[in-house]
Amino acid sequence: MVMIVSGTIIGGISILFYIWGLMRSPRLHRYGYLIMIVASVIPWITVYLIAGNKNYLGIDYFPVVSILSGILYMLGIFRFKIFNAIPIATALVFRQSKEGVIIVDLEDQIIEANDSFTKLYPDLKGGFTNMLSVRLRRTIRN
Repeated sequence: MVMIVSGTIIGGISILFYIWGLMRSPRLHRYGYLIMIVASVIPWITVYLIAGNKNYLGIDYFPVVSILSGILYMLGIFRFKIFNAIPIATALVFRQSKEGVIIVDLEDQIIEANDSFTKLYPDLKGGFTNMLSVRLRRTIRN
């Protein structure tokens, strides 16, 4: 019982840190945090299933879930670079810039805009659509 309580406390703290990072990161870097949250929650659920003697398939779930969770952790760490300081620094500079800044993808879709930019273009506050992106491109090029 002590192990379940201590694991719950440690897991809860790690998920709180991931949620804090998720809320502070720009939309571009949120997938890594979401993957890390899922990778943390899956073994947690398995521990509660084992503690409650809920063995539906007659197998030990933990080795299978550990492999799945490990793959998700590796994906979050290596593919999305969750522990890289550059996305955090970029987010801080992006949000605190007094200049209007937008991030555009390869199809000229606006992915993110800081508060200074949305003050200049208040229509964008509700969401980024293709039509606004086209209108914005014409405005910037002229």
